Amino acid sequence: PRVNDPTNGSVILGLGDVVLPGFLIAFCARYDEASRIVRSNPNEVSTVGDTNAPEKWYQGFFLPVSVAYSVGLLLAFVAVLLMEQGQPALLYI
Repeated sequence: PRVNDPTNGSVILGLGDVVLPGFLIAFCARYDEASRIVRSNPNEVSTVGDTNAPEKWYQGFFLPVSVAYSVGLLLAFVAVLLMEQGQPALLYI
């Protein structure tokens, strides 16, 4: 139990609303890093064609996915405040 909690201990987000998108964001970060490694060592890994690997950390999938997740989470919180009822956050994400 929480002391002085206005929500009486209820939680708005479930485990799936945080963990599943977290896996996607982690996968995107690992994919971007692997693409950079493959691009920096073209002789060690045999690839067909040229890779479109990002050079900077903000040029890959990680930043857009993180921003989209944050906006979706914000929309889920706004929906909860407007409707005064729990909403599935994955619907907005």
